Amino acid sequence: MKDNCGFVLVTVMLFLSILSLLAFSVLEVCLLENKMSVFYQDKINSFYIAEEYLLQAERQILDGKLITNANIEINDINSGICGVSFYRLNARADCRGVKSILRSTLAKVGDIGNCNPKPDIVSGRQSFWIEV
Repeated sequence: MKDNCGFVLVTVMLFLSILSLLAFSVLEVCLLENKMSVFYQDKINSFYIAEEYLLQAERQILDGKLITNANIEINDINSGICGVSFYRLNARADCRGVKSILRSTLAKVGDIGNCNPKPDIVSGRQSFWIEV
């Protein structure tokens, strides 16, 4: 009888330790999945913020205003097309440490009355890149 009690006690302790290890692994997987979900949501939010920065800068350029946003980098592109200015915009956004960079090329059509031939370009966004 005494030998059986020791065996049962060791078996129960082994069972409980294995059960607790399984519970810890399930908790760890749940925490990891939660972290991935939060990271994904932060990435989406940072893309939305960067997109908003791009839209603001594009509106300001087309309206002829000065860009005041520090998260936007603007480079003029010498296109050689009469009456048309091209700009490369880089928008950087950060949402809780998750960074996104969006790039676009913007065309602004100015005075094309004296141009021959007249360019067939519309003012606005010409291309869009997502940098990952």
